[in-house]
Amino acid sequence: MHKTKGALTQPAKCVACPIRKMALFQPLAQSEIKSAQTYKSENRMLAAGEDIYRQGDTCTEIYTLYDGWAFLYMDISPGKRQILRFLLPGDLLGFHGDLEGCRHPHSAQGVSCISLCVFPISRLLKMFRKHPKLGIRITWMTAQDNTLAHEHLASLGRRSAHDKIAHLLLELFYRVRICHPESDRQNTIDFPLTQELIGDAVGLTSIHVNRTIKELRRSGLVQIKARKLTIADPEAISKLTGFNRRIFPPRHII
Repeated sequence: MHKTKGALTQPAKCVACPIRKMALFQPLAQSEIKSAQTYKSENRMLAAGEDIYRQGDTCTEIYTLYDGWAFLYMDISPGKRQILRFLLPGDLLGFHGDLEGCRHPHSAQGVSCISLCVFPISRLLKMFRKHPKLGIRITWMTAQDNTLAHEHLASLGRRSAHDKIAHLLLELFYRVRICHPESDRQNTIDFPLTQELIGDAVGLTSIHVNRTIKELRRSGLVQIKARKLTIADPEAISKLTGFNRRIFPPRHII
């Protein structure tokens, strides 16, 4: 197991896992969890900035992010990358459809210290045969990822810098609230992203991101301070950017 800096929670037994309602094992009854858990190989912890896997590596595992923030990215040219998606607890990564000999089309890295539940690909088919609900679940999760990817593509191609950043911040705001339902009436979330990471996600320089966030702050819509994001009026930003909350799964009430 890799060592990390700072405090980080370790995955609990799957039957008592606090993120199970958002993760791969969500559809299983408690009586099935003990059996399904045997297909997990380990709990893995990585330091902030450490790659989970690299673009071009052979796919040997899939992962559930248990704790922390991570992101998927592609190397575009030396020194440049495009962030494809930010990952939060419960998200699945490393599954690309071909279960034998495929290579990762992108890289994955932790924003913060992260904790992962690791499942060897060699065990997946056996797990799906014994628990067909998991096969359906992984298909459903992949479809939801595609929906978010289409939204991001539209944002990169057609929205202004102001709307790109506001849209991304609002998406992450709602996704964190989904992970922490107790915060539904609060307008502030933990937010570990740097301006460089935001820029790599929306295709802008850090200078442009800085200027745009200042504009959002002056307008009273957004505040980022001390690793916290505050959105005073989510509905106002939704109307401004055309944000569609239907991109989120219907089982989530936000």
